[in-house]
Amino acid sequence: MVTRTKEDLEEVGRLGKETYFRLVRPHLTKDDEYKHVVLDIDTGEYEIDKDDYAAAMRMRDRNPTGRLFGIIAGYTIGGSFCGMSDKYRDPL
Repeated sequence: MVTRTKEDLEEVGRLGKETYFRLVRPHLTKDDEYKHVVLDIDTGEYEIDKDDYAAAMRMRDRNPTGRLFGIIAGYTIGGSFCGMSDKYRDPL
């Protein structure tokens, strides 16, 4: 298992969000809203599924060492411990 530093995780988050909005978001439809998007920030490949674990496992099968980023389609953040706010909405 690879141990990542705080800086590594911040970089994955920054690149993940950038890649999502540049490469993935334009291809999403209303049917994808609320589904989990898991993408490999190095290859730009992604999986969409209602189940975040299933999407992540498919990406991990493709590239076991990939740097993965997850986000919920229709939102600008991947999740929240205290619920969602409308300021994070990104309607499809």
